Amino acid sequence: MKTLLSPLSRLCGRGFLWVCLLAVVQGVQAQSLVNNPDAAGLWMGDVVLDRVGGLAGPTNTPARTTGPLQFRVLFHVDNAGRVKLLKDVIVAKRATPTLDVVLVNDPSRLASLNLERTAEQAVAGRRYSAIGYDFNGLDLGCRGGVGQGFRCEASVVLSNTAPTNPFRHGFHPDHANTGARAYSVRREIGINFNTPPQKLADVDTLEGAYTEAVHGLALQPISVAGTVTLRRISRVSILNQ
Repeated sequence: MKTLLSPLSRLCGRGFLWVCLLAVVQGVQAQSLVNNPDAAGLWMGDVVLDRVGGLAGPTNTPARTTGPLQFRVLFHVDNAGRVKLLKDVIVAKRATPTLDVVLVNDPSRLASLNLERTAEQAVAGRRYSAIGYDFNGLDLGCRGGVGQGFRCEASVVLSNTAPTNPFRHGFHPDHANTGARAYSVRREIGINFNTPPQKLADVDTLEGAYTEAVHGLALQPISVAGTVTLRRISRVSILNQ
């Protein structure tokens, strides 16, 4: 630390030393929260949570749990490297000689797209879903990028009127989630991709450190942490076209 402080103090002056240090730290954080066009495509993976904090006691530092919790995540990255969190997506093929792969997360677009169909005229594709989170709309824009050295963040808000809100319970009047008992839930998700990508069975695989702060379930935020493993199952960078 001393070797870092000495040149900084000469460059900035002692009065501005800590201002310069803050600028350096903020610059590093901002640099990691940029888009990565090289990651274009559809990424599906699993989050494994094994630490939790904020449920009891004054500390909110996540502690090891007795067992893991696992759920699926779906990310799409476009040609500019912009990341979207998806709830579900259909991977189908266009009904043309080239059989181009099409990614659809808007069901209203299925009728207008020239896709391969079964004898019953159903879309001949595969649907992937992620039920570990919910939000309004079809997808959710994220901050940052996907790839080694990048960080991706998302603010997932579950409104107090959403059918999947945990405070809504049709068989318990205390969970009516109306009036004074109406609570929304916000999940602040962060993923740091610090390891290089790998090729497993000819599929791009990426691992990262996963953290999340859940606001609204308790008086103080609940923090959880674990790992995430993503696999690029398609390089198509456009949705619903």
